Amino acid sequence: MRIHRRHLLASPALAVFPEAAQAATYPDRALRYVVPFQAGALNDLLARHVARNLSPRLGQPVVVENRVGAGGAVGTQYVVQQPADGYTLLNSTSGVLCIVPHILDAPFDPFRDFTPVGFPGEGFTVLAVHPSLPVNTLPELVAYARANPGKLNYSSAGNGSFGHIQGELLKQLAEVDAVHVPFPGSAGALNSTIAGDTQFIFDSYALQHAQAGRLRAIAITGPGRWSEAPDLPNVKEVGLANWPVNPWWAILVKAGTPPKIVAALNRHLNEAFEDPALLEPLTKGLGLRPERLSPEQILEKIRHDHAVYGDLVRRIGLSTRS
Repeated sequence: MRIHRRHLLASPALAVFPEAAQAATYPDRALRYVVPFQAGALNDLLARHVARNLSPRLGQPVVVENRVGAGGAVGTQYVVQQPADGYTLLNSTSGVLCIVPHILDAPFDPFRDFTPVGFPGEGFTVLAVHPSLPVNTLPELVAYARANPGKLNYSSAGNGSFGHIQGELLKQLAEVDAVHVPFPGSAGALNSTIAGDTQFIFDSYALQHAQAGRLRAIAITGPGRWSEAPDLPNVKEVGLANWPVNPWWAILVKAGTPPKIVAALNRHLNEAFEDPALLEPLTKGLGLRPERLSPEQILEKIRHDHAVYGDLVRRIGLSTRS
């Protein structure tokens, strides 16, 4: 059998440097972009905006998949089980990466199992109430809760979600009582408050429902005031000066993904975050502030907030870990 020269040149490279060969052809097929929350949630909407912008940059489809459950842990664990080849992305949050591991026996480790590649940024959260509740401000909500102990319920996207932490922080800092009602995603949580089954919620997407008259927005959390709702005071301005946390979102791949693929994804995402076609829906529609960060800078952010939230979880007494 004649051995062609091209076989002699190609085969050793593929055998000895498989990661280099993989990175050289990346991507040569569609990417999966896993959202660990329900369709319609902020996490889902964010991923779909990013996917539409990222796909032409990579020259391949970027397909959003919703894998829901356990406050984001189900979808997160799914990504851990996939090959470390850059073809499965995770759209995650500070709640999933920095809160859930302190509350549950999570089947993943945010440092051991993942490499960050993009930072859609910190975001604002709206504190909104059902219109039937006779309150228009945060101080009025606190006064009503104190006058009606145990009668208020608040919804969230699940145990360990950011809305859950914020609800418990409100209870602790304002010294009020309310019952947490978790849902497998923010869409269900929002619908619950819109229907009046629960009375208040912390959720960025609540602003659109408030503007449509389905909810009443009374305050925000986040870095200052939100340009899309300039008249809404930050909770720090109206009685909760010690409010310690802001939510953020991150895009990750499985640890062990070849460095050249990590670098390529980070470059494409950072370029996408500066594109007005993506920047406008993220900043105006979802209340995010994307940042052009390196994987190392994102990892540093995760480590810092993991420690901060761990302290909060212990202080509030939320942990159910065995």
